[in-house]
Amino acid sequence: MYPPFRLALGAVTAAVLTSTIAIRAQQARGEAPPAQPMSPAELELQRAMRTINSDKPALRAALTDPANADVPKVKAEIAALKAAYTSAESFFKDQKADDAVGWAGDALKLVATIEAAASSAPPNWDEIRAASPKFSPICSRCHTARREQLSDGSYRFKARDSRAEYDSYLAAVRAAAMRGDAEALGALVTADHVAVTGATGATVRGRAAQIASDTIAFGQMQIESFEMHATSFRSDGALMYAAGTGTHVSSDRSTGRKETDSFQYVDVLIRERNGHWRSQYFMNAPMPR
Repeated sequence: MYPPFRLALGAVTAAVLTSTIAIRAQQARGEAPPAQPMSPAELELQRAMRTINSDKPALRAALTDPANADVPKVKAEIAALKAAYTSAESFFKDQKADDAVGWAGDALKLVATIEAAASSAPPNWDEIRAASPKFSPICSRCHTARREQLSDGSYRFKARDSRAEYDSYLAAVRAAAMRGDAEALGALVTADHVAVTGATGATVRGRAAQIASDTIAFGQMQIESFEMHATSFRSDGALMYAAGTGTHVSSDRSTGRKETDSFQYVDVLIRERNGHWRSQYFMNAPMPR
């Protein structure tokens, strides 16, 4: 194996394995995830949740004694509730959490109902009273699916299943390789992607170069089977790290000769601003014989 590449592969693999072992040990002990500083977006979500969960004294008083309702204050509380759910919905959209986006949308529909009822003349307190209890089941569903408690007792948004997303990425890689579609493979890497491949440690830099390289390769061979399996995995925010093994079977388009390539790999992906995961660094090497 190319010596510098072997050292790089060993270092990255060791880091991935160490992190993975630590996480699995923590999970086996039943410990909650460690608390990390909140991002600005998480802090904004926290403020929105506190507004949603806060007491609404003017609204509560109005439902108890409509004759003495302070309508301007009721409207202000409803406006704050609407702003909070809108903020939460925006956060969920950024996280590509379609389930949470749906629940926030359901809550906003209820807010629209009570907003319209409060703005009617006179306010329709019965309609507000009927709609108000419907918020709780929506919030409960979202909290069950998308909230996790950390080791310090605080709560955070439970992000998407990163491992499932990585598996989906691998499925897309496999489908493109089986089709011989270099452009589709290029869409799965970053513009500054770096790939170190093969026993020589040959390096391909950039998406355009990767597409060109794959186009030549697919012109010379047909992929007959393609498997990659991540045996170690770690995600941290907008980064994914995976190490694993793979096997490709290809046939030469000129001679029909088949060749099997078994390898080990390390893959580092980033989540771009549009929410798409793309490979930024990829290294592979032949399996030890």
